[in-house]
Amino acid sequence: MRPIRFATYSGIVWACATLLLVVISMSQGDVFSWVELDFRPLTGTLLIASEALGLGSHFWQIISYAENGMPITPVNIILSTLLGFMDGFVSGALIALIYNFFQGKKAAPGFSVLSFALSFGIVFGLCSGLIAIVSVEYALRLETFDFSIRPLFLIFTQLEEFFRNEFLYKARESYLFFPKSYSGVFYWILWGFLDGFAGAAAGAFIYTKIKGS
Repeated sequence: MRPIRFATYSGIVWACATLLLVVISMSQGDVFSWVELDFRPLTGTLLIASEALGLGSHFWQIISYAENGMPITPVNIILSTLLGFMDGFVSGALIALIYNFFQGKKAAPGFSVLSFALSFGIVFGLCSGLIAIVSVEYALRLETFDFSIRPLFLIFTQLEEFFRNEFLYKARESYLFFPKSYSGVFYWILWGFLDGFAGAAAGAFIYTKIKGS
């Protein structure tokens, strides 16, 4: 897999996803466009590093956007789209590099659904861990995602009756709500990996079937 090419595709997809959130918000008559912190390694790393260096106060505007939404203006739409592209680019590059590592060489023949799913899961788990740390460090007042690309997350929100068992209920709660302490970071990394793996495996399987037909 070519890292730069795959990273560029990922950047374009995530930039389009950012624009889609704006369109959804506008179509629903919302005053604000929701800005997800999901799958954003660049943004997450920047926020954590800034807080560690004592510069976190300079980035409270981003946190405010994450909590309350972003005013829909041409400038904000352009900036959020560019940031979406950069985050997607970094995510795609990481996925491609890890995929190539699993394949054993830079240009391994064929396409491995398992390697892609593992690579996606690792990066998604990393991004989930970053979100969890940001949530703790900046005391995010978020309970759950407004929009989500996480299949397990969506399943959990729809199957509440299934999780009556105490263990399953606690497992579900560990993922549905943003962590408020570092004890929840581990769970978010694990859930992120499982979500990324499941979603990527399903998508890659469908892709191979369509390509082979």
